Amino acid sequence: MIVGVGMLLLAALAARVIGLRTVARMAAVLVALVVISLYVQDTAWEAFIQRVEENPQDENRTVTAFTNAFDFMEVAGFTGFGTGAANLGAAPLSGNAVPFSWLPVGDQFEEESGRIVLELGVIGWVLSVCMRIGLLIWAGSLALAGRARAVRVAGVLALPVMALGVQQGTGVFAVPLSAVYYWFCVAVMAMARHHDLQLKQVLGQQVKAQWQRARLQ
Repeated sequence: MIVGVGMLLLAALAARVIGLRTVARMAAVLVALVVISLYVQDTAWEAFIQRVEENPQDENRTVTAFTNAFDFMEVAGFTGFGTGAANLGAAPLSGNAVPFSWLPVGDQFEEESGRIVLELGVIGWVLSVCMRIGLLIWAGSLALAGRARAVRVAGVLALPVMALGVQQGTGVFAVPLSAVYYWFCVAVMAMARHHDLQLKQVLGQQVKAQWQRARLQ
């Protein structure tokens, strides 16, 4: 969350969407909200700390969300076991079979990156990562090189979402809302790109018209 907010503010500053004064004000508000949350929601934070202490593997979730893929590459091979093989929806559809008995690792998996490798193999995982990195670069290019402010805003808003997608996937195995929001941001980027191309065409026509008038003069 902290990294995402920081990325959002820095991208907005670099995209000339907001100024330094606005960044400072927003940072101060965020710090105040964190302090208030720690004081008012202390029970929730205590519960969170207890879970981490009881489940040591949760401490490294920010890392294993991406690296978990490497734990299953040898088992899955290049092509994996097929789409849906590691999806929770596969168990109810398997009849009387023991859930995930069709996988050599059984149900010993959780993070999305590991599931992708089990289903699509090394090749599918590499293609997935390349797609997500491409979308992240696309968001950055819109934020920094968009001709209109609306285009740059779209890139800025999508940037942290695309970055999170590179790290932990697009939410196929998580809460559906995360996947919906991810692809909603991709759709907004596509609309922004279309608008940017329209502006480029209009500017090109204006430059051409000015050149023609100058030539006639």
